[in-house]
Amino acid sequence: MLGFDIEIYKFTDGMDITSLKIDKPILARWSSGGFRGLDWIENLVSEAKAEDLGGNGYPLYYKAKAQFILEALALDAPTNKGQTIIGDDYVMPSDWRSEIDTSKIAKCDPDQQLIVEAWDLS
Repeated sequence: MLGFDIEIYKFTDGMDITSLKIDKPILARWSSGGFRGLDWIENLVSEAKAEDLGGNGYPLYYKAKAQFILEALALDAPTNKGQTIIGDDYVMPSDWRSEIDTSKIAKCDPDQQLIVEAWDLS
């Protein structure tokens, strides 16, 4: 498992979440390494603060309020909590930490529903 490419967009009623890249600007984007790169959003789902909208990894979709996403990322920024990952043209060390710019999310109303789109990088 290499990790996930994660993008966050504003949700609007009736939107087609499968065409986000065409319809919506990205509020935040980062890559997370290893098997545990989605722990932060899965924790929100288990706390009923986010909804798992399904998907097969290409991509996976979640929905949550901006407030909960900001809180989760502030508390538990995604890291590679496993071993060093070595690919053909990259190395992700075991302590690798993704830089996440949440400034656009912070400008949203706290109750604004957001879509989290996570692409499996395997």
